Amino acid sequence: MQQKAITLRKANWSDVGFYLLLRNDITVRNSSFNKNLVDFGVHNNWFKNKLRDSSSFLYVVETVHKRAGQIRFDIENNQAEVHISILPEFRGRGTAVLALKKACRLIFSKNPGTNLITAHIKLNNSASRKSFLNAGFKEANLKLIHHNRCIEMVLER
Repeated sequence: MQQKAITLRKANWSDVGFYLLLRNDITVRNSSFNKNLVDFGVHNNWFKNKLRDSSSFLYVVETVHKRAGQIRFDIENNQAEVHISILPEFRGRGTAVLALKKACRLIFSKNPGTNLITAHIKLNNSASRKSFLNAGFKEANLKLIHHNRCIEMVLER
């Protein structure tokens, strides 16, 4: 997949169902720190709050023909934490790597004070670790988050 085939679009309220579909995907849930299904009402409130939050940046990853996934950044103290999920039909095709590269460049350019982007990935999630490494992230620290061992991945400006 060529890099120009991936675009990022700022998420809006019409994407609420798409974000929920991704969040409740079984593979995404198994890779998340919270494996529970999220119901529509809880998700709507979360999504509405994230769209309004000036420290959160939500994007839809698109190909020429359709939505392929989502990527979100939450910024605190000049550090961004990234979360990404990709639809099953786009996994294993480099979509996550291209989206991460493009989105991280965008976040650094829009937020001059942000010098570090982090991600926390469960140790057993080798596909995500590979995607983040291929997008330029480095493995930094082992952490325990919600009783899950994970690796902290970092990308410096």
